[in-house]
Amino acid sequence: MIFVTIFVIAIILSLYINIAVIKISIDKKIFDYALEERKLHISPTPNLGGIGIFFSFLLMLTFFEKNYLNTISVNYIISSSVILFLMGLKDDLINIPAFNKLFFQILAAFIVAYFANIRITNLNGFFMVYEIPYFFSILITIFFILLVCNSINLIDGIDGLAASQASIASIIFLIIFYYTDQSELILFTIIFLGSIIGFLILNFGKAKIFMGDTGSYLLGFILSIITIIALDKSKLFYNDDSQIAMIFSIFIIPFFDTFRILILRLIKKKSPFAADSNHLHHLLLKKKLNHTHITLILGSLAIIIFILNYFLQTLGNYILLSIDIIIMLIFVYVVKNIKS
Repeated sequence: MIFVTIFVIAIILSLYINIAVIKISIDKKIFDYALEERKLHISPTPNLGGIGIFFSFLLMLTFFEKNYLNTISVNYIISSSVILFLMGLKDDLINIPAFNKLFFQILAAFIVAYFANIRITNLNGFFMVYEIPYFFSILITIFFILLVCNSINLIDGIDGLAASQASIASIIFLIIFYYTDQSELILFTIIFLGSIIGFLILNFGKAKIFMGDTGSYLLGFILSIITIIALDKSKLFYNDDSQIAMIFSIFIIPFFDTFRILILRLIKKKSPFAADSNHLHHLLLKKKLNHTHITLILGSLAIIIFILNYFLQTLGNYILLSIDIIIMLIFVYVVKNIKS
């Protein structure tokens, strides 16, 4: 019952702060104007929804940290989150260069990996790698955090999509933590999920507010931390040989979209940082689907793929990853060739 109460409080707090942000944004005329062709909204919309997510998460985490989160390095997580929050806020207000954003992401990831000692230490035989030496463990952890942060940021292109994908991943982890009796991780993830849902209420359907980089980088950052801590603290799945594929399936939509876009840009000899309109949600928009339908389709696809992976995890990492990629490639092919 206590977890339900905390969850509801986090939702209300996030919702309340974001409603206040909307009012202030309207009063001060702080909007995300659709000046670029790739932007998909028509009317000026507040884009500082990450503020509500951040402060709801921060306040709840600080309140419960002393007595209930003893084994999680909350202080380092908060300090690194503040770095990403300020970076995202500045980018939402005045835009900053991609390399500057990358620097602050690496800094935040390094704090978590080195000072908080939240690291990926074992690949369970993936590519014949088991225990990872300390230095390479730091590097792999930073890479993973950057991957999750930027993949969530890249799919934040339509109403509800990034927040719903982050919510689905959080719910999957909550179920895992419940069955592995990880009460601290349940509390940590419940607070995070509640903060997202409070925002999603205002972002789903016709969005009243966007999360902006302030929110998308934070979502990716906290999700990556939850994943790494979970891998270290608990046996996530019954087959150790499928751990990597199972994690990939939790993030299937943002990960596949990120790698697909990166490959397409490199083939076209464009900068990996160059914005375009080739994301999965853009393909679906061309078929005259609205934001709500696309969010529900991609959310349902993510859930189906995870469930399929769960029941097939005895097949191991390589076969599961192959199945996931084939399913996504078929999905892209069908979307491209179906008549709108």
